[in-house]
Amino acid sequence: MRKPESTGSGDGGSAAMDQEQEDLSYEPPLKASSQLPFDVTVREQRRPREQAVAVAMERVLRKLGIEASPWLERLAVEWPAVAGAAAAAKCRPGKFHNGILYVYVRNSVDLFNIRRTDLPAMERAVRAFAGDVPVRQVRLMIG
Repeated sequence: MRKPESTGSGDGGSAAMDQEQEDLSYEPPLKASSQLPFDVTVREQRRPREQAVAVAMERVLRKLGIEASPWLERLAVEWPAVAGAAAAAKCRPGKFHNGILYVYVRNSVDLFNIRRTDLPAMERAVRAFAGDVPVRQVRLMIG
Protein backbone atom coordinates (compact mmCIF):
# COMPACT_ATOMS: atom_id res chain seq x y z
CA MET A 1 0.00 0.00 0.00
CA ARG A 2 0.97 3.49 -0.69
CA LYS A 3 1.14 6.19 1.89
CA PRO A 4 -0.69 9.41 1.05
CA GLU A 5 1.79 12.09 0.18
CA SER A 6 1.66 15.35 2.01
CA THR A 7 1.64 18.54 -0.02
CA GLY A 8 3.87 20.53 2.19
CA SER A 9 5.94 20.47 5.28
CA GLY A 10 4.34 19.29 8.50
CA ASP A 11 4.11 22.80 9.90
CA GLY A 12 2.89 24.45 6.70
CA GLY A 13 -0.57 22.78 6.73
CA SER A 14 -1.51 23.92 10.21
CA ALA A 15 -0.11 27.40 9.61
CA ALA A 16 -2.37 27.83 6.57
CA MET A 17 -5.37 26.72 8.63
CA ASP A 18 -4.54 29.26 11.34
CA GLN A 19 -4.28 31.97 8.72
CA GLU A 20 -7.76 31.09 7.36
CA GLN A 21 -9.27 31.28 10.84
CA GLU A 22 -7.74 34.71 11.40
CA ASP A 23 -9.18 35.91 8.09
CA LEU A 24 -12.69 34.89 9.23
CA SER A 25 -13.32 37.55 11.83
CA TYR A 26 -16.38 37.47 14.02
CA GLU A 27 -19.15 39.87 13.01
CA PRO A 28 -21.74 40.86 15.63
CA PRO A 29 -25.40 40.21 14.79
CA LEU A 30 -27.31 42.89 12.92
CA LYS A 31 -28.98 45.45 15.11
CA ALA A 32 -31.04 47.41 12.56
CA SER A 33 -32.84 46.67 9.33
CA SER A 34 -30.61 49.24 7.59
CA GLN A 35 -27.70 46.83 8.08
CA LEU A 36 -29.41 44.14 6.02
CA PRO A 37 -27.73 43.36 2.70
CA PHE A 38 -30.91 44.03 0.66
CA ASP A 39 -33.46 46.79 0.46
CA VAL A 40 -36.56 45.90 2.51
CA THR A 41 -38.68 48.58 0.86
CA VAL A 42 -38.47 46.85 -2.52
CA ARG A 43 -40.09 43.74 -1.06
CA GLU A 44 -42.74 45.85 0.65
CA GLN A 45 -43.61 47.49 -2.67
CA ARG A 46 -44.19 44.09 -4.30
CA ARG A 47 -46.49 42.90 -1.53
CA PRO A 48 -50.15 43.84 -2.09
CA ARG A 49 -51.59 46.33 0.34
CA GLU A 50 -53.52 45.01 3.31
CA GLN A 51 -57.28 45.31 3.07
CA ALA A 52 -60.26 44.49 5.20
CA VAL A 53 -61.71 41.00 4.84
CA ALA A 54 -65.10 42.44 3.91
CA VAL A 55 -63.55 44.38 1.02
CA ALA A 56 -61.70 41.31 -0.23
CA MET A 57 -64.82 39.15 0.00
CA GLU A 58 -66.84 41.76 -1.86
CA ARG A 59 -64.28 41.74 -4.70
CA VAL A 60 -64.28 37.94 -4.91
CA LEU A 61 -68.08 37.79 -4.94
CA ARG A 62 -68.24 40.48 -7.61
CA LYS A 63 -65.77 38.54 -9.79
CA LEU A 64 -67.91 35.43 -9.38
CA GLY A 65 -71.00 37.38 -10.38
CA ILE A 66 -72.66 37.22 -6.98
CA GLU A 67 -73.97 40.60 -5.97
CA ALA A 68 -74.79 41.35 -2.36
CA SER A 69 -78.32 42.43 -1.56
CA PRO A 70 -78.50 45.17 1.08
CA TRP A 71 -82.05 44.28 2.09
CA LEU A 72 -80.94 40.67 2.68
CA GLU A 73 -78.56 41.85 5.39
CA ARG A 74 -81.36 43.79 7.07
CA LEU A 75 -83.60 40.73 6.74
CA ALA A 76 -81.02 38.55 8.49
CA VAL A 77 -80.90 41.00 11.40
CA GLU A 78 -84.69 41.27 11.67
CA TRP A 79 -85.43 37.63 10.81
CA PRO A 80 -87.13 36.71 14.13
CA ALA A 81 -89.63 39.54 13.69
CA VAL A 82 -90.29 38.70 10.02
CA ALA A 83 -90.55 34.91 10.22
CA GLY A 84 -91.86 34.62 13.76
CA ALA A 85 -89.90 33.54 16.79
CA ALA A 86 -90.79 29.84 16.53
CA ALA A 87 -89.85 29.54 12.85
CA ALA A 88 -86.77 31.75 13.17
CA ALA A 89 -85.34 29.39 15.79
CA LYS A 90 -85.40 26.59 13.21
CA CYS A 91 -84.33 28.41 10.02
CA ARG A 92 -82.34 31.35 8.70
CA PRO A 93 -82.28 33.33 5.44
CA GLY A 94 -79.52 32.26 3.10
CA LYS A 95 -79.14 33.76 -0.34
CA PHE A 96 -81.29 35.71 -2.76
CA HIS A 97 -80.96 34.81 -6.44
CA ASN A 98 -83.27 35.53 -9.38
CA GLY A 99 -86.14 36.58 -7.14
CA ILE A 100 -85.93 33.46 -4.96
CA LEU A 101 -85.08 33.73 -1.28
CA TYR A 102 -83.40 30.55 -0.07
CA VAL A 103 -84.12 29.84 3.58
CA TYR A 104 -81.96 27.20 5.26
CA VAL A 105 -83.59 24.87 7.76
CA ARG A 106 -81.72 22.71 10.31
CA ASN A 107 -83.25 19.32 9.44
CA SER A 108 -85.94 17.62 7.38
CA VAL A 109 -88.46 17.44 10.22
CA ASP A 110 -88.32 21.21 10.72
CA LEU A 111 -88.49 21.72 6.96
CA PHE A 112 -91.69 19.65 6.77
CA ASN A 113 -93.31 21.50 9.70
CA ILE A 114 -92.38 24.97 8.42
CA ARG A 115 -93.55 24.15 4.89
CA ARG A 116 -96.84 22.82 6.23
CA THR A 117 -97.65 25.56 8.74
CA ASP A 118 -95.48 28.69 8.41
CA LEU A 119 -94.43 29.04 4.77
CA PRO A 120 -97.41 31.05 3.38
CA ALA A 121 -97.23 33.59 6.20
CA MET A 122 -93.43 33.72 5.88
CA GLU A 123 -93.70 34.46 2.14
CA ARG A 124 -96.15 37.30 2.77
CA ALA A 125 -93.96 38.77 5.51
CA VAL A 126 -90.81 38.56 3.37
CA ARG A 127 -92.53 40.24 0.41
CA ALA A 128 -93.77 43.03 2.69
CA PHE A 129 -90.29 43.43 4.19
CA ALA A 130 -88.55 43.48 0.78
CA GLY A 131 -90.62 46.44 -0.43
CA ASP A 132 -89.71 47.17 -4.05
CA VAL A 133 -87.46 44.09 -4.41
CA PRO A 134 -89.45 41.44 -6.31
CA VAL A 135 -89.51 38.21 -4.29
CA ARG A 136 -91.08 35.47 -6.42
CA GLN A 137 -90.68 32.61 -3.97
CA VAL A 138 -89.34 31.60 -0.58
CA ARG A 139 -87.64 28.25 -1.01
CA LEU A 140 -86.81 26.06 1.99
CA MET A 141 -83.63 24.00 1.91
CA ILE A 142 -81.75 21.86 4.43
CA GLY A 143 -78.51 23.51 5.36
